Amino acid sequence: MSKAMPKRELGKSKFSMYLRTKCDRELYLSLFSNNPSALKAAGIPIPLKSRPGVQLITNSGIEFEYQQYDSLINSIPGNVIHKSNGRASVDLSAALMAVKGPTFILQPQIEPQNFRDTAFKNLGVSDQNKVHIPELAGLRPDVLYVSDPGSAQFEILPDGTRKRVVEKDSRRPISVIDLKNITEANASYSAEVCLYAFFLANWLQVQAPNISAGFFVSDQVYLWRHLEMPRFTKVMSTVAGGDHAKRMAALLEDLKEGLVNYLVFMPSVRKFFVDDVPRVVQRCVLGLSLSSRWRAFAQVQ
Repeated sequence: MSKAMPKRELGKSKFSMYLRTKCDRELYLSLFSNNPSALKAAGIPIPLKSRPGVQLITNSGIEFEYQQYDSLINSIPGNVIHKSNGRASVDLSAALMAVKGPTFILQPQIEPQNFRDTAFKNLGVSDQNKVHIPELAGLRPDVLYVSDPGSAQFEILPDGTRKRVVEKDSRRPISVIDLKNITEANASYSAEVCLYAFFLANWLQVQAPNISAGFFVSDQVYLWRHLEMPRFTKVMSTVAGGDHAKRMAALLEDLKEGLVNYLVFMPSVRKFFVDDVPRVVQRCVLGLSLSSRWRAFAQVQ
C-alpha cells in the first residue's frame, strides 16, 4: 500500500529558490509542508532547522517593508491606501474603486489559488500538467501603484504576453512593486515581480466589469531595493518638500532605478509552471516506491 503524501504548497520563496538553484530535488522536497510527523510517516527527509542568521535576514526584510510603508504613509498620506499601516491586507476591489488619482496600495489581497485554472489555461499549462501543480499560496505583491490614464505604453495580458496600449485609453495602469531588502537585484527577484504581474492580470480578468474595464496591468514593474531614495530624500530636506506633487515626482523618479525588464524575466515564470513544476512532481508520482524516487533523482542530478 502506498504511503499518504503530506500536503504540498507552492509559494514565492519556492519559485525564487528554484530559479537560483535549478535543483529538481530541492524543488520537490520544498513543496511539502514542514510537518515533521507527516514527513517522517511518508519517508520524506525532515528539513534542517534554519540557522539564526537566516531568521535574522527574514526579520530584517519584514522590518524594511514596514519602514517603507510608514515612509509612504507619512510623506504622501493622500495617495496611499492601506490597512493598519500596511500590517494587514487590503481588499483590492474596494481599493481600486476608491482610487481618484495616482495611488499606492499596500498589501493588496489577491489569492491566485482562487483563479488558478483560468490563469494556467491562459499561460499554456495543459490539463494533464495542471493537476501536478500544488496549491498556490502567498503569490501577491507588496505594493501596487495605480497611475493616470496614458502613463503606460504596454499592457500585460492574461496569457503573459503584452500589447501596446491604444492612444487615449481611459483605463488606469497598475504597476507591481516588490520590496526587497537588497542592494543588487538578481534574476530570481526580478522574475518574482513578473510572476505577481501575471497573476494580477488574471485577477483583473475575472473581476466585475466596473473593475476589469477600468484598469490594466502595466509592464512597468519594479523592485524597491534597500537603497537611499536620493531624489525623494533630497526634496524632503528642502523647502520643495512641502509641495505634495514634488514629493510624488521625486519618489516615482527614484523607483525607476528598480525597473524590471518584463520581457526578459517573464519567460522564466512561464517555463516554471508549464514545464518545471509538472515535470518534477510527475516524476515522483509515477507509482515508484519512495526509495526508488530518491534513486531516480540521484541518477539525474
